[in-house]
Amino acid sequence: MISQDWSAARRILAVRLDGMGDSLMTGPTLRALKDAVPGHAVTTPVSPVVAACAALLPEIDDFIVREASWMKGSKADVEVDHALIGHLRTQDFDGPAIFTVFSQSQLPAALLCHLAAIPRRAAHGGENLYAQLTIWIPKREPQDGIRHEVKRQLALAGHFGAAGMVVTYHTGLAHLAAAATAVVVLYALTKPQHRPRRATARIMSVDVLCRNCFKSVFAIRHHLCLEDVRPWRVVNAVTELLQEGADTRRRASC
Repeated sequence: MISQDWSAARRILAVRLDGMGDSLMTGPTLRALKDAVPGHAVTTPVSPVVAACAALLPEIDDFIVREASWMKGSKADVEVDHALIGHLRTQDFDGPAIFTVFSQSQLPAALLCHLAAIPRRAAHGGENLYAQLTIWIPKREPQDGIRHEVKRQLALAGHFGAAGMVVTYHTGLAHLAAAATAVVVLYALTKPQHRPRRATARIMSVDVLCRNCFKSVFAIRHHLCLEDVRPWRVVNAVTELLQEGADTRRRASC
């Protein structure tokens, strides 16, 4: 997973160039984006046949009517794509959230936004596009089953927000952050009574023989309880907490 702070983003481009039903199904996610980063404006590119429906969605502040070349049945040529890239360059967008169904590629929209020099780019998909994306959530479908489309889109929205996640080791920062947001704490096993309390948290450590020594200086002079925590465990913990946050917002908005 590639991640980035979007807390300062104020102009979000929500990209879902698709049919009418697919575009309308993105409505709950656009609402979640509004909740995740209060005060920002959401603009979405829409096809001509979807424009009338987009005007009825209160979560959309503005929309751009374009027919993208990657849409089924599109008659757009390369000049249409060039014109869209040029238009996006003039709009000072902070970042696009690129929404697709699991069988679609995020590559065309990501490349288009990259060429438009939009600094942040987020998508949920099967391809690691490296520098073309600053938030990439690998897809799990169809190997792990197929989620409802709204739930899948909300998983991407869950990665937005101001200080939506703090990763730290067991220090004062862990307790300060836990009072306001979810935390992943790399926790040495010296003093179990100092774990974050009543917090949305994942505590990461590896069991060692010298656990619960209640000392501020490690007597055995190793840090295996922290050093042996594998990076993939931390990444999984962050992903789980962000997904839980997205599910909570979804339930609250239903």
